[in-house]
Amino acid sequence: MKQFHLDAGNGAYRIVHDVLVMHAGQEPIGTFRLSPLFDGKSAVLAPWTESGGEYSAPIKGQAASVHLAVRSGCLAYWIEGDFEYIERLTYLPGSELCCCNWQSYVSDEHDRTWPMQADREITVAATVDPDKQRCQADPGDNPPTWMLCSQPRTVSFEIRDGEWIGFSIPGPLPVGATRFIVDDERFSIVFDSVCGGTRGGSLPAVYFVTALTDAYAVLDAHLAISRDLGLVREDKPYYAWWSRPMYDTWGQQLLYGNPCSAANTPLTQTNVSDWVRDLEDKSGISDFTVCIDVGWFEHYGDFKAGA
Repeated sequence: MKQFHLDAGNGAYRIVHDVLVMHAGQEPIGTFRLSPLFDGKSAVLAPWTESGGEYSAPIKGQAASVHLAVRSGCLAYWIEGDFEYIERLTYLPGSELCCCNWQSYVSDEHDRTWPMQADREITVAATVDPDKQRCQADPGDNPPTWMLCSQPRTVSFEIRDGEWIGFSIPGPLPVGATRFIVDDERFSIVFDSVCGGTRGGSLPAVYFVTALTDAYAVLDAHLAISRDLGLVREDKPYYAWWSRPMYDTWGQQLLYGNPCSAANTPLTQTNVSDWVRDLEDKSGISDFTVCIDVGWFEHYGDFKAGA
């Protein structure tokens, strides 16, 4: 078949060959290309077939196929095939959305709302850009890697005042970086360094999430989807200090020279103790966690996990 319709949640979808049109009510709100780009080269889809509510379209010239199905109340899009390594994989390339703003969730400065007219590329990754953030990585790591968990692979778009749609990409995934790109008011999702063979040839799945009430509602949907997939540890331990206030010494360190250099930053035990006592006196709170970032450690061990 060359065209068909799908309904998922509050979203209605019309698929014509490799183009998906998303509707909210009677209004089209987005047009998405379903033919992915493999290292910049566009795939060509054969006609769709349906089996058990799942639609698939073979990719011509490859032992692979594009898939659509309703999962967790959302439309899910993914690719299956015989893949080992892909340098750059692009989903929904150059898609158009009828919206004014979009929201990314990468701390610190990229947890914010962007105008659709502004070209942006937001990267979600465990790795660090060595040219910009070397001081936030473990010494000797190649590529440099954050000590913290990566941010959720989510993004959302404001289609009208107070109404949002979003995209959830549940993981873990064998992907070096996920890039949400808006260029000339067109949206694409790019995966860098994809090791498809580690998942039996199944590449990342993107869930279309509709009827969101605010910019952060997609995070709740992302959690619900992850829970449905069995990716959430319901029995995980909980520690009281997780809910206590946290004091990060970054502010004080910015007052002294280079904040990414232990040699130029007087981060001594005496200084930290004085800062903490001053904060206790001013706030009346003494039960909080003090955060000292890796960039200011004077001494660093040589232990490597798995070595």
